[in-house]
Amino acid sequence: SRRTIARSDPDPDVRATALRYGLQISKLDRPDAVRVLLTRALADGSAVVCEEGIRLAEGCWPYALRGELFRLLEHESRSIREAVVDRLDELRPSDDECCAIVRRCGVEPDEVVRRRLMVLATESDLAIETAVTMDATTDWRIEFLDLILRMGKRLRWPQLEGIAAKQV
Repeated sequence: SRRTIARSDPDPDVRATALRYGLQISKLDRPDAVRVLLTRALADGSAVVCEEGIRLAEGCWPYALRGELFRLLEHESRSIREAVVDRLDELRPSDDECCAIVRRCGVEPDEVVRRRLMVLATESDLAIETAVTMDATTDWRIEFLDLILRMGKRLRWPQLEGIAAKQV
């Protein structure tokens, strides 16, 4: 069939286009098909196809693939990591997921992606506490604390103790 040919085409732009059409049709009433299409896109090997899948899944990211987003935060492609942050933003991460986001902030090389991750992490008091007590560069912690203050967040005493212990 044409879908099979497009899915196996050597050109990643053709595969991304096939994915786009498949997701547009499936998003309407076939959540299982969305999951299958996204699973294929994430495993495609092409950053173009992977990013297209992540971006097209706005508002319909399957819960079963939620963990894949966190794995993709480590992808070498900045554009994929940016697309992942978009999906995470709409999914409202749990406290544990926010803590994973904080740990990623400590190693994220891109300033814009790191800042967006920090904003997500500030939704969780547990993640804030994790951020101020984890072993990370002082510059990163200062950047995070600056964001917290600019957002008007109040820190609790245990969080402040963590800051004092790290001498930030």
